[in-house]
This record gives sequence, C-alpha cells and structure tokens, in this order.
Amino acid sequence: MYAFPETKKAICARISRYKTALKKEKATHGVYTDGSGKRYVLFWLYFVLGDLQKTKEHIVWFESQFSDDAGEPISQLCWALSFWRMGQEAAAKRRLAQLMLTNLYMIPALIGKPELRHDMWHHSNYADMDYVNEIPSAILDAIEPED
Repeated sequence: MYAFPETKKAICARISRYKTALKKEKATHGVYTDGSGKRYVLFWLYFVLGDLQKTKEHIVWFESQFSDDAGEPISQLCWALSFWRMGQEAAAKRRLAQLMLTNLYMIPALIGKPELRHDMWHHSNYADMDYVNEIPSAILDAIEPED
C-alpha cells in the first residue's frame, strides 16, 4: 500500500523528489527506468492537490516520454477525472476507456456496482480485482460527486 503524504506541503515535497529522481534517471541512464512507478504516482499527487495546470504539464511530459505506455489504473483514473475537470469530455472518455482496459473492476467498484471476479488470467497485478483496494483514500476523498 502506498503511503500517501498527508499535507499539501508533504505532497508538494513528494512531487519535487519524484521529478528530481526521474530527471536523474534520464541523465544517468539516458532513459527513464522508473521501476517504482513515480511517473504514475505524479498523476495521483496532482489530482489530490487539484492542480490542473501541473496536471496538464505532466500529461504533455508523460505523453512525450512514454507514448506507448499501457498505464496504471489509478493514474488513468486521476488522468480521466482531471480531463473531465478541464472540460475535455472526449479526452476524459478515452482515458476512462483506457482505465477499463487496464482494470475491468475499478469503474464498477467506484460507482458502487462491484462485479464478480472474471474467470480469466490477468497479465499483471494492476489488472486484478484486488488492485481496486490499492486506491489511496486521499484519491477517493478528492473525487467529487459531479465527477
């Protein structure tokens, strides 16, 4: 379970550390290795802050660096809801479709209609039903009724 920072100051400090670490990876290795998924968690942190401008900047950076990335479900959720809040309905719908393709259980669980476990092999823990339980409460608390 991810230890989510509890204050705005701590969230901003975590963002700064993650961005610095990613820049260092690129400078050191010539590529982003990011095995811990900092590129994904940045979506989470910006979403909880409600910082749409920084989210836009992160999207531009992410798409330029990881154009073929399949994504991580919680970041897909934050990305979709951020697009929604930016008034980009079509982009939000596309991102929700990508979320559904990365985890079949998350959207039904979020709208109060959890589905039974699908009898299928999941290519990663991201796609499993239990991954829905990994959504930090700070993210759930940041979701507004209109979202």
